[in-house]
Amino acid sequence: MRRHFIDRCGREIIIRQAAAADVAGLVGLSNDIRSEGIYFVAEEPRLSADEWAEYLHFLNSERNLVLVALAAERVVGSITVVAGRLRKTRHVGEVGLGVAAPYRGAGIGSALMGLAIDWSAAQGLLRLELSVFANNDRALALYRKFGFAEEGRRRAKYLIDGVYVDEVIMGRLLR
Repeated sequence: MRRHFIDRCGREIIIRQAAAADVAGLVGLSNDIRSEGIYFVAEEPRLSADEWAEYLHFLNSERNLVLVALAAERVVGSITVVAGRLRKTRHVGEVGLGVAAPYRGAGIGSALMGLAIDWSAAQGLLRLELSVFANNDRALALYRKFGFAEEGRRRAKYLIDGVYVDEVIMGRLLR
């Protein structure tokens, strides 16, 4: 799975399945987004490169997906789909998406999501789900654009910079 395009800012972007060589870039992306303090639930500890390598091996299994978006050979975005491991949840994929701050709003998240949905449908998954902070308007708009609907809300689930923020739980059926 590979896609090449020019983003809205004129940058050449390549999206492909993650490989072991991408681990350092994925760790860097994750750490950069975590350092913003507003998009990830996890704060510390940050994953080491060795822990990311194990994670990447798990996610690159037959029923899981990790895609990376590259600009000038640098990881600037990623999306994961982790399929349920239990018999009762094997039809469900949990989605995680992240794009580096300077690359947001340029179409990279949309490109990643479109490919992940196509892959999930081809794998026979019935449902995709995710959760997002209620104050992340850009992410909420992206998910709605791709057919995700709010299915629940956990009020004041998080405390971010002194403000209580709801967790929005979203899902989408693929067929």
